[in-house]
Amino acid sequence: CSKTVCHGCDFTKQISELKQARKQTCSFCRHPSPETQAELDEIRLKRIKTNDPLAIREMGLTQRDKGNYTSAFEFCTKAADLGDVEAHFHLCASYALGQGVEINEKKKLYHMEKAAIEGHVKARFNLGIRELNLGVNEGKVGSFERAAK
Repeated sequence: CSKTVCHGCDFTKQISELKQARKQTCSFCRHPSPETQAELDEIRLKRIKTNDPLAIREMGLTQRDKGNYTSAFEFCTKAADLGDVEAHFHLCASYALGQGVEINEKKKLYHMEKAAIEGHVKARFNLGIRELNLGVNEGKVGSFERAAK
């Protein structure tokens, strides 16, 4: 269904299903897990059609893994526009690496800050490292310290 559940809860559910010899189900909606890639793609496309930012981002990451960087960038941009924090973090990487878009330090920093403001821990950490390297926020609580909380 393209929703997420914490890894600990998902793992516990999977162990329970295995011990009881039950068919695996989605940790979020409890529907039977898709058995084929085609079934998974069909579910994902339904979610994309409803503008589910998580499903859109996951399609972008699938495209990135296939080397379709332009398509990946377009999906992640749409997901970010719909409020997906993780998509902002992936856009930051796209601008840093020039994947699907030209390298752009200003836009990379914009998406990193956007993700960090919304609580993305890796983005906060990366901003903290940047601040540390630049000598920014000496004596103040910066992104690096906020990431540790």
